Amino acid sequence: MSMHDWIDELIGFLLERLDDDGVAVLEAHLPTRVPVEWCKPVQGPLVTMVWGCEACWQKPEEYRRTPGDRWPCATLRALARPFAQDPDYADIWWIPDHPDYADFWYR
Repeated sequence: MSMHDWIDELIGFLLERLDDDGVAVLEAHLPTRVPVEWCKPVQGPLVTMVWGCEACWQKPEEYRRTPGDRWPCATLRALARPFAQDPDYADIWWIPDHPDYADFWYR
């Protein structure tokens, strides 16, 4: 089960439309639970696992946001963009700073 229904919708949408090479990229950028025992959130309770793109994930050296901190990552959003005219395409998949995307800040 994903964090949001639209994540499952995006994955299903792409699986129906991508060729084998595109599916390989999709599989490399699927959302996964990433361990973060080496850091703590700026606010809120201690988090040990977060949703993120393991392929894009970086260990931040200081408080900052990294590309892997947001899902869908830029690579996956770019895979969906050529299908923007498809009636089943959802604009939420392209909006870079949509509030429903996974977003974490760490030190």
